[in-house]
Amino acid sequence: MSGQISRVRVKALRSYTRDVGKNIARIDPKTMDLLGVSLGAVVEVVGERRTVCRCMPLFKGDLNKEIVRLDVLMRENSGLEVGDDASIRRIEVVFAEKISLAPLIYFKGVEDIDDQLVKESLIGIPFVLGDKFMLQFGLESMPFVVLDAKPRAEAYLINDKTISEVVPSIT
Repeated sequence: MSGQISRVRVKALRSYTRDVGKNIARIDPKTMDLLGVSLGAVVEVVGERRTVCRCMPLFKGDLNKEIVRLDVLMRENSGLEVGDDASIRRIEVVFAEKISLAPLIYFKGVEDIDDQLVKESLIGIPFVLGDKFMLQFGLESMPFVVLDAKPRAEAYLINDKTISEVVPSIT
C-alpha cells in the first residue's frame, strides 16, 4: 500500500475491559493502514521501554483520536502511564526455539512447572526480552518475566516446538 509510514505517535489509554490480559493494542484502523498492518498483526509499542502486542481496531467511539488502548501489563511492559505519548511500529517476530522465565514472586512448586503449561499459557502471545506475563495455575495466576530467548531477535512468539525453562528466581 502506498502512503505507509514506519512509526506513529499516539496517546496511551486504558484498555477496554474485554481486552484485559489478552496482549492487545487497540489502534485506529486508519493507523493500521498507515503502518501496513492488518487485524492481529504484531506491533511494537514504545514508551520508556518496548513491548509487542497484537493490534486490533478501536471501537467506533474512539476513532480518529490518535490513541492506543493497552491493559495495565502492556503499559507496564512498555513503560507507559495513562496519558503518555507512545510510538507504534510494525515489527517482525520469530518463533522462539527456547525461552527462560522466572517468577517475580517465589512460590512453592515453581521448580515443578512443566514446559507444556508454559506453552499453553503463552502460545500465540508476542513478547520481547524483559516482558512480564501472568501464568495461570488452576485458579491462581502468578507474574513471570522473560529472561532470555533463542535465537536472538527483536520479538518472539511461542509455538509447540518452543522449549521453556523456568528458573526459581531472577537472581
